[in-house]
Amino acid sequence: MSNNRKHERKIVRGYSGQVTKMANRLKDSQDPIVIQHCEEHEGWADFVESVLTKINEKNDTKLGEKYEDEGIVNF
Repeated sequence: MSNNRKHERKIVRGYSGQVTKMANRLKDSQDPIVIQHCEEHEGWADFVESVLTKINEKNDTKLGEKYEDEGIVNF
């Protein structure tokens, strides 16, 4: 892997980070089969709109910024 590519990768550590990374990939997928499967499960939409959104906000917080945890349950 080249040095440029190495620095482009987002660092994801631990089990919950891997689950979050996969959930974001599914959410952003353009594959018709994945889209259909996700739309068939109402729990998925609830998860994306609530839990995944809050986890992404928490993960995007920059060092030094204040983040208020509103009871986010990690995986």
